Amino acid sequence: MENTLLSPDQEISAEKRVALAQRLLKVHGDSAAFLGTVSIIVSGIGSGLVFADDGQLPHFFDIDVLKTAAMQTMAIAKKLRDEFGSDAEQLPTNYSDPKRLSKLREITATHIGIDDERTRALLTGVVASSPDQKTNLMFDVTLQHLRQLETLARVARTLGYAGDRIHLIWMVADFATARAHLTGHEPLSPEVLKNIHRGVAATMHDVCTMEKEVRKYIDGGVLIHVNSPDSGGAETVVLKKAGKDPVSFAGIDIEFRKKVSLRVPSGALW
Repeated sequence: MENTLLSPDQEISAEKRVALAQRLLKVHGDSAAFLGTVSIIVSGIGSGLVFADDGQLPHFFDIDVLKTAAMQTMAIAKKLRDEFGSDAEQLPTNYSDPKRLSKLREITATHIGIDDERTRALLTGVVASSPDQKTNLMFDVTLQHLRQLETLARVARTLGYAGDRIHLIWMVADFATARAHLTGHEPLSPEVLKNIHRGVAATMHDVCTMEKEVRKYIDGGVLIHVNSPDSGGAETVVLKKAGKDPVSFAGIDIEFRKKVSLRVPSGALW
């Protein structure tokens, strides 16, 4: 696998995580090249940003903005029903009349609750498009609790993304390396940073051990990527394919699990 290794001296950034996640998804079959995908990137310290690949210049915005758009969908649906007298979910796929489609976008843009012009236009397009035509989104997050995963997946589904096109990629960062990178850059004590990384590892342990029940939370692909600067390579395990049951925790290669356990803080079950 080429160009998937971040050397120890590189700055850990949302841009690098997004680029790596895109390559991993393409290599492992759940390609981000198609429209209508959401990818949740999990690492020790997430930026809390969403990356939108709309074919223009790279665009990042705060994940809370996306949550705002999702919360406004009920108000948008009511306005659409008042205007057209039909189910809002059916409107994007049923429109062949440009005037009706224009009205749909106008209503959505007016009630979506977003001030930034580019982000408003982008998410208006997301809400007003059919599932296979939505802009691809990538969430760069710190996932310390399973309920956060449930919330993010629900936000994506509320915006109309299909459940089996919502993917999860855990980038297992070496805790000691991450701590060194953040020294002088983040106002976090070693104890707080350790607790964050331990929480992420615990959440992903839950994901990997609940077997087919994980599909209630995430039904796209689930990848675990270990960066290995000490060995000059990197390794990725596919825990789950889109729309399929995952492999069991016991089915994950024991040597790979050892690599994970060496990189997460002590006390994290791996």
